[in-house]
Amino acid sequence: MSLESVHRSVVQRETGHTPVLLHEVEANLAIRPDDCLLDATLGGAGHAKALARLLGAKGIFIGIDADRGATLRAQEALKDVVAKIFLIEGNFRNVESYLGKHGIPHLTKALFDLGWSGYQLTAGRGFSFLEDEPLLMTYADTPTEHTLTAETIVNTWKAESIADVIYGWGRGTVFASDRQSHHRGPSKGPDPHLAGIGRDNPRRRAGILSERTSASGNEDVPGTPHRGQRRARRA
Repeated sequence: MSLESVHRSVVQRETGHTPVLLHEVEANLAIRPDDCLLDATLGGAGHAKALARLLGAKGIFIGIDADRGATLRAQEALKDVVAKIFLIEGNFRNVESYLGKHGIPHLTKALFDLGWSGYQLTAGRGFSFLEDEPLLMTYADTPTEHTLTAETIVNTWKAESIADVIYGWGRGTVFASDRQSHHRGPSKGPDPHLAGIGRDNPRRRAGILSERTSASGNEDVPGTPHRGQRRARRA
């Protein structure tokens, strides 16, 4: 077994997560003991564990994730790290304000591992097309009446507003069929038609997934296009 395989096995055993391209990430970042390192998407904390252990007592590790579960996993995974640790539940778009809040002048290294975590797809939050789950699609552990969910969006927003979100944040390829289902009545869970698409065509499923998830993550006023965003063509 190669040294890389041994290292990956250790990280997986300690975090329960197999990080993607760990060897390549370590080689390209070339972590030094005094680095100020950002992991912008903690996820399963596999990268965080492997990289933070390379930091010394003068090093700083900042980990961000919108999912509170990810920060809790990282807290456990990094409990023996000697560097100064900052774990933040939030969006990496606000990294500049986070750094200012904690008095960190600059970063020396950063990792953005963009994509979905298996934890999120199996958490019962409605992110999967293949499971019968409430149509939440939110990172909130306990959604309240004030939490914006996908159920709220598809049942209360105007079709034009949803079109803007899909076109601006996704690929805009399934709006026509989604708009038809929008008028069939209130939706509480996943559309069985979308589940079938997901099973039959993984590539297609990935495209639809990006569109559905982008809707629940939109923080702008419904119906107001992003700057530079074109409005979707009406079906």
